[in-house]
Amino acid sequence: MRDGSCFRFWILENGGSRLNYTFMLYIAVCIMQIALLANITIAKGAWNGVTMWLCTVVFVFATAIFGLSRARQKDTQK
Repeated sequence: MRDGSCFRFWILENGGSRLNYTFMLYIAVCIMQIALLANITIAKGAWNGVTMWLCTVVFVFATAIFGLSRARQKDTQK
């Protein structure tokens, strides 16, 4: 693990890789799931509006990341 392989997600090689975008999308899904779980278990559903707002913001962010990855992928194929 001394070769830096555990940090591959954070290293931008050759102008970025799809692995970075995949990892960011995975983190976005994790944030949404943790927010929903915390709302249901800790707040007992009292923060439904805030949780829905947070999940919507994370979804829009993840959609932008996906769009950027697709645009970069098309540019590199040309």
